Amino acid sequence: MGKKRNRDDNEDRAIAFKKWRYTADIGKGYASDLDHVEFDFNKDGSIKFLACLELTRRDPHPDYPNPPLAYFRAILDRYRKEAQGKFAVEAAAKLGCEAYLIVFDHNMSRLWGYPLSRGWREHWHEFKSQEEFRTWLRKVHGYEQD
Repeated sequence: MGKKRNRDDNEDRAIAFKKWRYTADIGKGYASDLDHVEFDFNKDGSIKFLACLELTRRDPHPDYPNPPLAYFRAILDRYRKEAQGKFAVEAAAKLGCEAYLIVFDHNMSRLWGYPLSRGWREHWHEFKSQEEFRTWLRKVHGYEQD
């Protein structure tokens, strides 16, 4: 069982460090984070990495209840051009799993997934509910059904 959240607030408690790190003059190095790493344990107790997820929240827009294709293209362009996308894909490869880009509605009513590790010619998959996403995530973990 994973770490349980023991706080009810939504504060990003690492924000002070992140702001400092991204403006600190460290030299030629870079810093990035993986938003979410799914893992399990092998029978011998070692960790088995299952997926690296980059998360992007989609806020509501009154003119676009359904995001246009241009919205998803812009997200992919950013991950393709900036180091964050390359970092996610290479980190996942070193961990022996795949990287996915997950876009979710602000209220988690819908989610979309894109397999970053498979290149830039894949397609977005819409998960029409949290339950549909949960089913996909269970497959990533190796469970085919409840």
